[in-house]
Amino acid sequence: MSGNDIDVYLEPLVDELKQLWDGVETYDANKGTTFKMRAALIWTISDFPRLKNLSGWNTYSGLACPTSKRRCIGEDADQDDSYWKKRSVFFELPYWKDHMLRHNLDVMHIEQNICDNVVFTILNDSVKSKDNLKASKDLQSMGIRPELWPDEGGKYPSAIFTMSNPQKNVFLKTLQNVVFPDGYSSNITRCVDIRKRKLYGLKSHDCHILMEQLLPILVKNALPSPVSTVIANLSSFFRELCGKAVNPMQLGGLSNHVMQILSRVNDQPVDVTNNIGKTMFPEIGKASRAVSHFGLTLMERDQAHRHVLVNCEAVVPFIDTFRTETKRKLWHQTRSPSKIDRVVHAEFSRWFKRKVPMDSTLHSKEMKLLACGPMQARCFRAYNINGYKFRTITKEDGLKTQNSGVYVSSNTSYASMRDNRVAVGSVPYYGNIVDIIELNYSCHFTVVLFKCIWVDTTTSRGIKQYHLDLTSVNFTRPTHTGDREEDEPYILASKAHLVYYVRGEVDQEWSVAVHVKPRDLYDMGGENEKVEAAAFSPQPGLNMSAAGDISDLQLTREDDIEDPIEDVSDNIDDVA
Repeated sequence: MSGNDIDVYLEPLVDELKQLWDGVETYDANKGTTFKMRAALIWTISDFPRLKNLSGWNTYSGLACPTSKRRCIGEDADQDDSYWKKRSVFFELPYWKDHMLRHNLDVMHIEQNICDNVVFTILNDSVKSKDNLKASKDLQSMGIRPELWPDEGGKYPSAIFTMSNPQKNVFLKTLQNVVFPDGYSSNITRCVDIRKRKLYGLKSHDCHILMEQLLPILVKNALPSPVSTVIANLSSFFRELCGKAVNPMQLGGLSNHVMQILSRVNDQPVDVTNNIGKTMFPEIGKASRAVSHFGLTLMERDQAHRHVLVNCEAVVPFIDTFRTETKRKLWHQTRSPSKIDRVVHAEFSRWFKRKVPMDSTLHSKEMKLLACGPMQARCFRAYNINGYKFRTITKEDGLKTQNSGVYVSSNTSYASMRDNRVAVGSVPYYGNIVDIIELNYSCHFTVVLFKCIWVDTTTSRGIKQYHLDLTSVNFTRPTHTGDREEDEPYILASKAHLVYYVRGEVDQEWSVAVHVKPRDLYDMGGENEKVEAAAFSPQPGLNMSAAGDISDLQLTREDDIEDPIEDVSDNIDDVA
């Protein structure tokens, strides 16, 4: 193959394209006259490896994707040349530098390349498999997956995705038994050699049918479930991408989908926010009143940063990977979900920082700064967000109003990280705001958190539901106060809802929580919603029992509800 030397073969083409740009006298046989014919090269079309040869971009580095960084394919003097292998010969054309799109990728041949790599790797082909000694040495040089490293003799263990001979038989015999409709596909069975357990002679359209339709069926009973699931997801991606009609609005979702698939193939979470220009934490609130710098203790910083990580959607794949690794390490010690969660809760932040170093080329700048943690913090006394105004509980001393009550809902919860009883479902949390802090991540983005005193809503000691659809909470038994490192006293300000508490007179330890509707947000009902007359109810959502027969109902009480009042006229006379 010519490789980068293809420019030598392209020089005659470029010379002719220059002539066509200026115009070439051409004879029109139909009219019997001559005219000046002009032509221009619009773009090139190739698969991904050939893109390197035509454009000069290094397709084998950490930034193999040409759109990974905002750089032009041209002669910018200030750009980093380490990602370029050569200057494309097409820049000799006078108009080439003005093209906005110079190179296109051929989806059909890319699909064929991927199909060949997947099929011959799982079949463990001695020549075409990508799971070879070189790949095993690469893992060793990168210091990952030591169980797949080669020994001194050059032998390496088979990976989970390589088939044994019986599995190859299942794969190939299933393919050999496929019968297609007329005009659907060529006879792929001609490519199957059961005796040698090999596939040969696959054409582009054969790979197209295999990749999009047959692979999930062929590997279903031939490979372990985790491997077959990844291959099925990859197949669905190409099926959507190569459909007759592709919705441009769905391309972003497809891009994120295939990145998640690749992260499972590599067992390495990929930052899908690399393709998103917006920050992971957009500013949606506004501080009011005094603002001051806030010194966090090491424990407070760890608690706040940990809450930011576990509530960031882009970090979820990393958490899933760490939880899987933790389960594998603790397999012989415990299988308790609560104990696994405690390890993830305590160690994920440090693991994540090691997994996403600042010199990484796989993750966005935001992700790397997020992994490093906050550099400083500010403190607010009041904050407006979600249509509510929130204040700290200390700010309300002497005021006749309360804006420190807060409510959030969690999917799963423990009373504490030492509690083995997990509460699953929508778990309500009620609390009072102690501090409003803003974490600053290297001046690149900020996150506002509320530090709260929380009611223990996982037991009846902290929360009660009454038959009148009222919720009472008890602050005398708080949880997650922040005194212990495993506590979770913080919430994202964007998740908070405002409540106020009405303290009971009979049982003063209990207060009824009343939810507040946000300002500037109105429930206008449906567009064609019909309004029907409804019976009066003293409280929305109240379940009223049937009145029944009240003819015998006694309308007076037998006991006195007040002490008898003496006639004070005599006392007045005595005073007089």
